[in-house]
Amino acid sequence: MTILEQIARFLQAKELGFFDADGTKGTIFIHSMPSDPHNAIAIYATGGGLSELMDQDGDVIRRDVQILVRGLNSKETFERTYRVYRTLHNFCGYLVTNGNYVSSLFSYPPSGIGTDQNGRYEFTINLSLRMEELSNG
Repeated sequence: MTILEQIARFLQAKELGFFDADGTKGTIFIHSMPSDPHNAIAIYATGGGLSELMDQDGDVIRRDVQILVRGLNSKETFERTYRVYRTLHNFCGYLVTNGNYVSSLFSYPPSGIGTDQNGRYEFTINLSLRMEELSNG
């Protein structure tokens, strides 16, 4: 399971949406934002620069992520985006599947990016996650 899938499952556990690993249903998606439903969350790994660093074993130790939140009502969509933003601060300390944990998380507050081609409001959150190995002793 990727860190993006783990973020999606974390948001689902916090009742901020529904994640379907197949990407055909739900309200939380990875690397895509389908036209339906109107109220949706998309999680993307961002590229370029130092967006992903790996240790000598090939494990990702830093990952930059963008979360896009979309909805029909500007105020409600911003409030939902802000709930996602606050909730993700609790992701710090979260155990990820490769035996590491999220040791730090830096994020920018939600930012409006306008509307999509269907007039739905979109807000974005950018995160930088750092993972570390669990200590064995």
